[in-house]
Order: sequence, then structure tokens, then C-alpha cells
Amino acid sequence: MFSNNNRYPIAPTVSPSLWLSQLEGPSADREPLDRDLDVDVVIVGAGFTGLWSAYYLLCSDPSLRVAVLEADTVGFGASGRNGGWVSALWPVEIADVSERQGSDVARRLQGALNATVDEVERVVSAENIDCGFVKGGSLMLAESPLHVEILERTRCAQTELGFGADEHEWLSPTGLKQRLAAPTAVGALFSRACARVQPACLAAGLARVVEERGGQIFEHSPVTSVVPGAVTAAGRSVRSEVVLLATEAYSPSIEVARRHVAPVWSRMIATEPLSAAIWEELGWENRETLGGARLAIFHAQRTTDDRIAFGGLGGSYRFGSKTSELAPDSRVTTRLHNCLRTLLPAIGDAQITHTWGGPVGIPRSREPFVYFDRASRIAAAGGYMGDGVPLANLAGRSLADLVLGRESELLELPWVAEPPRDWEREPLRFIGINAGRALFSSIDRAEQRTGQPARVRRAALKRF
Repeated sequence: MFSNNNRYPIAPTVSPSLWLSQLEGPSADREPLDRDLDVDVVIVGAGFTGLWSAYYLLCSDPSLRVAVLEADTVGFGASGRNGGWVSALWPVEIADVSERQGSDVARRLQGALNATVDEVERVVSAENIDCGFVKGGSLMLAESPLHVEILERTRCAQTELGFGADEHEWLSPTGLKQRLAAPTAVGALFSRACARVQPACLAAGLARVVEERGGQIFEHSPVTSVVPGAVTAAGRSVRSEVVLLATEAYSPSIEVARRHVAPVWSRMIATEPLSAAIWEELGWENRETLGGARLAIFHAQRTTDDRIAFGGLGGSYRFGSKTSELAPDSRVTTRLHNCLRTLLPAIGDAQITHTWGGPVGIPRSREPFVYFDRASRIAAAGGYMGDGVPLANLAGRSLADLVLGRESELLELPWVAEPPRDWEREPLRFIGINAGRALFSSIDRAEQRTGQPARVRRAALKRF
């Protein structure tokens, strides 16, 4: 083991995610595709987008022949290693959506996001998926007066759209202390529309239900070619009326979606199960998810077995959109650990037992997308920017409506449109993304140091 300052032990290598390591039951993988198929819908990717899409398609029309092809195993990507938030968050401030597209559009979008949290809960209950779902809300911590201003703008924007005190509540330091011992925080915004979940268990449960409803899932079957009406995987051909791409950060491996998203790496850590004495000091009895107002996002949850899982987005982008496994980076792990100890010092010298990471999909517009090209009969969704647990559910319902040709209020949401704008070609993509990352970090450092908004740099970031 190596340690941070020789006091706080951290696992020396990137392990499988905590979530995947907790899966119970038979460990045998599903069979790879070993024959040619004719189906109605073929879905590329057995993460949340693919599984939710298959689920809603089969719920709507049990006679559909649906096949899901996965290059690795169910939940291998972000679905098996994310922060486990089922939130009502949109990757871009809802106030920006309101400013650009009008308050009615923003109101419908936020309403759909709020309803998605309840929809996931409904399915989890109806299908007996044991995934630690707890709707405890979220706490967004303010660590400075500037963060108070940022979160207050968020609260005011929600109120203007009609989502007021029933959904969002400002907590003073005293009010926060009753929920969580976070001594450096000067307040928090509490939002009710958020739940904690064990994401790998949710993915595994969805896969089970899809198969029970007649869907086929083939693992270890990487797709090498996508053309209208057919895909090739594991040397076999799958002919299908509709091809649905649910590849998210791994889209660069598919020619027709090569520049839809840029895969940017995020990391997570998890503590050992904490003692009853530590939890008594910490509070956190309602198991709210935990985040903040920094640009370099952090997220945390109290897990089903009383650990803290903690992570952040702000990691590296690799030239050429590579998604192969990265070597462990002890510096990133140490930064996450230091951040966690600063926010929640009551954890003391609790050991870090799991470190893991992988890419998430960042779209060029910084907003997720859902589309269905009726000419080619190719559909896709993604670009969730780390909010994929809830957004994949909303995308799955939207894709099912698109594929089945049904009119739906979901299809009036602003993210249901044409294919996303492609990222620039290399080396511009590499230079631009990493320059943006550096600007993010410099803004956070400057604002932490001065307590004042870095207005010039924020303006540059918005323009950038």
C-alpha cells in the first residue's frame, strides 16, 4: 500500500469499481454473438441507454425482436462506475436553457427531469430490482460566499420556472449541520428530486428484466461496422429495421458516431465501511447525494454498506479520443482524497479501498442529445456529461417513442433533434478540450484563493 503523507492508506491500483465488485449471483458472462440474426431493433451497448431503450420498447410491444450487443459485459462503461445519482440535473444551467430557448421550454425540460427520478423509482419497485434506491434528495454545498451566490441563482431560476420551496430549500450553516457535518461549508442548496442508487446493480437488474421480457443480450460482441439496416459484430451479421447506438463515451469506435462525443476521464474513490461512531459525527442519516458549486464537479454518496463513494469530473482527454484503460494516477486519487477529507474531516484516517475511473461522453454543445434519422433508421442518444443515470432513462423512453413512431410530449423536449454537432478533428480537439480543462481549474483555484468571481476567465470560458 502507498499512503498520502504516510497516514491515509489508498489502494495502489485502479480496481474494478466498487459497484461492480458488489454484484452478487453467478459471475459467468453471457454468450457472445455466434450466429447471424434478423431482428426488429438492434441496440449497440448494454449500458443504461441501451438497457432502458430495450426495456421500454419491449414494454410497449412485447412482440418486438430486440437484440443488445455489448463489447464487454453489461454495465462495463459509465453505467457500472458512475456516482450513482438519479438526479433532476441538466448538464447546463437551466437558466441558460430558459435564456436561449424560453421559459416554457425550460419548464417542460425541468418537469421531465423531476418526473424521471420518480419513473426510475417506479420501475425499480415494479420489477423488484434491488439496487439501494433511496430518494433522499441532494445537498449542493457552498464553500464560499461566491458559491452562495451561484447556488442562490440556481434556486431563483428554479423558482421562476415554478419549482419553488417544495423542490428547493436553502440551508443555513445551522440547517446544514442538522443534516451533515461539513464544517467548511457556509450553507447548502437542498433539492428533493434526487436519489442514491447502486448503479451496477441497477444495470444488472435491468438486463435481467429485458431478458425476461424476451430481449436478447450478447456480451463480448464488439460491433465493427454499422450501416443502415445492419451491424457486424464478432464476425456475424445482425440485420435489423432499426439500429440504435447506445455507446456514449465509446462512440468514437463507431464510424457514424465517431465525433459525436469526446471521451473525458473521471475518477472515483471509496472508503472502507465507516464505523457507527463516525456516522454519528457525520450525520447524513437521510443519505442525500452530495455535490457543490465548483466548476470541477465533485459528487458523493453514502453507499448501501455505509462507505463514502466520492468522485469528480475534470480529468484528462487523450489524443484521438482513446478509451483504452489508463494506468493508475496516484495524483488524481490523492487530490480526490484530500478534497473528501477537507469537506468531511470526520472520516479521519479511514482507508480508501477502491479507486476506479473511465471516460464519460462530452458533446461539442455541452448538452445531451437524442435523435432518430428516419432515412437511415439509425437512432442514438448520449453526451450526458456525467448525468447519465437519470438521463439515460429519459433517453430510453424518448427513443422508444421515436422508433415506434408514437407522438409524445417527451419528443417535444429540446434535446430531441438532429444528430449533434461533431467535435473538431485532431489536433484541434485535443488542444481545445485540454485548454478548457485548464481554464476550469484556474477559475476554481482563483475563486478559492480570493473568494471573488473570476469574471474575465468565466466570460472567456462561456465564449470558449
